[in-house]
Amino acid sequence: TTSPTETRATATKRRRRRPVRGRPRARRCSRRAFLRKKGGLRHNWLERWFVLTTSSLSYFKSRSDTSLKGRIDLKEATLGQVKEKGEHCIGVHYQQRTYVLQCKDNIGKSKWLEAIGAAIDEAKRKKARESNR
Repeated sequence: TTSPTETRATATKRRRRRPVRGRPRARRCSRRAFLRKKGGLRHNWLERWFVLTTSSLSYFKSRSDTSLKGRIDLKEATLGQVKEKGEHCIGVHYQQRTYVLQCKDNIGKSKWLEAIGAAIDEAKRKKARESNR
């Protein structure tokens, strides 16, 4: 309930800050952007919307698309450099495949390398903790 001196907007803001009990927290997204991905069969380059969380790297056809095109479980992935004709490429090795991702520039590449590397480390630490229980 709102007091007579409190506006409806202030009361709404106050309510939104309270944690919701009983609901699992959403996985934190550390990065999201359009990257180009080299196709696995035809080896063509397609632009995909990538979303990096602490446990997976998922990609979609577009930003508004809700249908998942692919997902890389970071507990089982490794990160590496790849030599491609295009510049600014990253290699993510997962299930006997190397996903080749291309960023727009070196700054984007270094940010994605850092973020994916940190997410892989966190996913592997979490997997180790779970296996020790």
